[in-house]
Amino acid sequence: MCAAMLGTGRKSDDGPVRAAVVDHVIPHKGDRALFFNTDNTQALQDDRDRHDAILARIPAGRWGETGDFQGPAVFLASRASDYMHGTIVTVDGGWMGR
Repeated sequence: MCAAMLGTGRKSDDGPVRAAVVDHVIPHKGDRALFFNTDNTQALQDDRDRHDAILARIPAGRWGETGDFQGPAVFLASRASDYMHGTIVTVDGGWMGR
């Protein structure tokens, strides 16, 4: 698990995306958020060696924040994404593109 993903699928899964957007407004699936700044990742962030190794692999050079979902969530909730189906928008600081 290394990326957070917002999608236009029909199934909803629990996860950070659910906390960031309303389930019935933006259907989503495939959220992966291991490298986001949450209580669940605090131990990784506190371990300097692991923290540095993770950041070295994220092109954005930082841990994700829940606010990083705002732009994609607004887009997926807008008419601009009406013709998108079965697509996943990856919110991962560039992890998947490296």
